[in-house]
Amino acid sequence: MRKILLWVPLAGCCLACTRPENIAGPEGFLNLDSLVYAQEKFSADFIKNVSLDGKIGDSVIQSPGDWKAQLSFLQRLEVMKKPVYRKSYSTSLEKDSLSNLWVKTWESSDSTAPVRFLKIYFVEQPYKAIRMIADVREKNILFSKSENYVLHFDAFRPRVDRFQITGTQKVIWMDPRSYAIDVRVRYTR
Repeated sequence: MRKILLWVPLAGCCLACTRPENIAGPEGFLNLDSLVYAQEKFSADFIKNVSLDGKIGDSVIQSPGDWKAQLSFLQRLEVMKKPVYRKSYSTSLEKDSLSNLWVKTWESSDSTAPVRFLKIYFVEQPYKAIRMIADVREKNILFSKSENYVLHFDAFRPRVDRFQITGTQKVIWMDPRSYAIDVRVRYTR
């Protein structure tokens, strides 16, 4: 009986240590600028494929690549930190049912919020991110746009291997246009 009483608290401590907590900065939001700055130390070429309305265009190689220009779409996610939207996001942390990864999710309850959700899939801690997915919307009287961002990270180093942007946009009195941008990163050093 004494052995059982000793093992129960010990097992509880071990299980509590396996659930990652406090994975974000202050107030639970990520500093996305640090993601871009972390990539700048790597020299890379970008192989970009663009398709418009299902028609695949040519592959373009940008050498050497400019990380700030390539990852500029991440700045749209910074709107989550604005006081107007900050309280509309609920966060959850759960185990992914299809893999051994954890998923940290920020989801908006406000239908007018530009960022509908942001999900980060990671192993143990977010600096070991494997994938990041976001859904961004923009709408006004003349224009509407919806985009999905998917970033894939190297499993062994904190660097981006590939990212995709898919979306649709509609300008008043015109047909909606769908597009997809797929960028593969080829590291040169």
